[in-house]
Amino acid sequence: MEVFAGREREGSELRAALGGGCRLVLRRGRALAESAGDGEACLLTDVYESDALVKTAKAAAAAEVAMRGLASARQAGLEEFWTTAILAANGAEALLHQGRTADAAALIGPGMVFCLSTGPSKEAVRRVHEKAGHPADQVYELPVEV
Repeated sequence: MEVFAGREREGSELRAALGGGCRLVLRRGRALAESAGDGEACLLTDVYESDALVKTAKAAAAAEVAMRGLASARQAGLEEFWTTAILAANGAEALLHQGRTADAAALIGPGMVFCLSTGPSKEAVRRVHEKAGHPADQVYELPVEV
């Protein structure tokens, strides 16, 4: 039983070290993007960091990163980027984990819904949503690499 407990502790220590290392790399990447004035790269590093923090149950830190990233996105005029929507969703998820439902709803905005769909084209996806009675204001095409 002690051997198992020791391995479990080693595993959790390793996960913590890897998570901390990943966050340091992302913070360094964001600092470099910031110094280069690259708003899109800043946004992307915030998406990755907030996602990693949500997935490792660090909701308060994830919400903080998402809020910082959304403020930077607004300042850089990147509100309409699809990555901004992902960052908002990460922030909302982190806020929900903390029981902050009103803050999460305010972050996403009233009446906003994000739907991941597949289709032959943006127009086809738009038509399907219109037929279903849920017209899409914006459709973002995401590249898929296999």
